[in-house]
Amino acid sequence: MNIFERQIEKLSALKGGKDFEEYLSSVLSDLLTKHQELLNTFVSEVLGIESDEDFVISPNMCFPGVGEKSRVFADIAVFNSKVSCVIKNRTEVGANDTWRAGGWKIKELDEYSALLDNEKQKGKQTYLRIFTKYDQPIMEYNHDFRQIGWKDIYSFLRSNADRKGDMHMFLEFLENYKLSDISFSTEDLERMSKNINLFHRLGHLLEDTRVKYGFDLDELKNIHDYRYYQRLVYLKTIFTDLGHADYGFGLKFQDTPSLYVWLWFDKNHPKYEEFKNMLENHQVDFEKGEVQYDEHKKEMSIRCISPIQNDAEMLSHANSWYSEKLDKVLNTISVLEERSSATA
Repeated sequence: MNIFERQIEKLSALKGGKDFEEYLSSVLSDLLTKHQELLNTFVSEVLGIESDEDFVISPNMCFPGVGEKSRVFADIAVFNSKVSCVIKNRTEVGANDTWRAGGWKIKELDEYSALLDNEKQKGKQTYLRIFTKYDQPIMEYNHDFRQIGWKDIYSFLRSNADRKGDMHMFLEFLENYKLSDISFSTEDLERMSKNINLFHRLGHLLEDTRVKYGFDLDELKNIHDYRYYQRLVYLKTIFTDLGHADYGFGLKFQDTPSLYVWLWFDKNHPKYEEFKNMLENHQVDFEKGEVQYDEHKKEMSIRCISPIQNDAEMLSHANSWYSEKLDKVLNTISVLEERSSATA
């Protein structure tokens, strides 16, 4: 087994997530590094950048940081003496990102844009790119920002596969991980129709709780949340004048189908520190496992999960469990509101 085969084997084992994205960036960079002419053409035809000099491509490249960060690592950097381009490889937008009006806000793109400000001051032409699996809307950024689909990368590489040996293996990998094409067949549409009917049926399981706790029908987050978070939920925003915070209930489908209730504050929300202190000081009536800390986002939240009981009492059990957890969530919100009133 050669080095490239071992890389593909490791990449296949990662299956997804941040490590997968980083290693995928490394494999693509290594592949293009071997062929200078191909790299230059890739930069021109896929990235949309022109230069009369050869390019260098480097994965996980370190740049001097801006603000509190002493350094920033770019998933992929493409550069020469005149050009600096940094690329975020986000195969699955949504899981670790924030939705804002106009598109997804990607934290790393803010950091990349800031480091490119420094590169621009050095007299370089600067470019910001993101690789994604789907064509989700991304917020606008500076530095000639563009979103590029993995299907376009696949198409470019495939057109050059006949003269590059390791390319065939990488193309097969992209095909297996559905990074090569997002076209639909009639079978796909038939399955979609069945899934829509399933969503309607699952909605009946949530209806009693929806009515009891005053959730509007338009607060049902279905197709979007199912795709990115594997859940079907009703979501209600709170403290909207201060920032982003929400709570809700519904079903989660990751691992084991489960009932789900949560309360979450963005860590930049003015109420977050107070909420966090309540959790850390055990001032909320939740079980230990329901108070969770997200190591990646560095934030705390309440996440209550209970596997669905597949029996005749399913609906009764679900309504009872939702009521117990949502009462506790609403009590926590009420305490935060009272504290706000007391300090006003």
